Amino acid sequence: MYPQSTADVPQAEKTLLAVAKASNNYWQPIKTWTTISLIISQNGLVLSTIAVSMLIVLLIFNVIFNRNHKSSLLKMYYKLPKQNQLLVTAVANAQKQGNPTTKGIATELEKLTNTQTDRESLKEQLQSAENEGLIEKTLVNREDRASFAWRNLLTTRNIFKRFN
Repeated sequence: MYPQSTADVPQAEKTLLAVAKASNNYWQPIKTWTTISLIISQNGLVLSTIAVSMLIVLLIFNVIFNRNHKSSLLKMYYKLPKQNQLLVTAVANAQKQGNPTTKGIATELEKLTNTQTDRESLKEQLQSAENEGLIEKTLVNREDRASFAWRNLLTTRNIFKRFN
């Protein structure tokens, strides 16, 4: 805009000032983000170190928590009566055989105890062991039919050797 006379300058100034303010307001967030991105790029190593350190601390905390949880489960397992220990062992064996259903667990329990197992009492015992936190029940799909499978929550390295 080129004013023809000095009297037209205030009008041109008013028009151009409105356009300049609108342009400035439009680019203001980009100016802020540019400052933030500049700070991040200058301190990227420090910020990365902090993030990685926090991740490592969380992972270590998770490992310690899981170890304490497994340790408490093992202590609870050793305090159980022998029949309940055999039940947990039967769940682990059925899980290894690939048939951790109630029927598979009953078969494994019969192998361990050499006695016939009542399915209804077995279901109650499994529910009790689940409530104690030693095993876990999940819903699985077997041959297009929904069924429950049981999973042992204890480590099976050294625990079950005395029953096998």
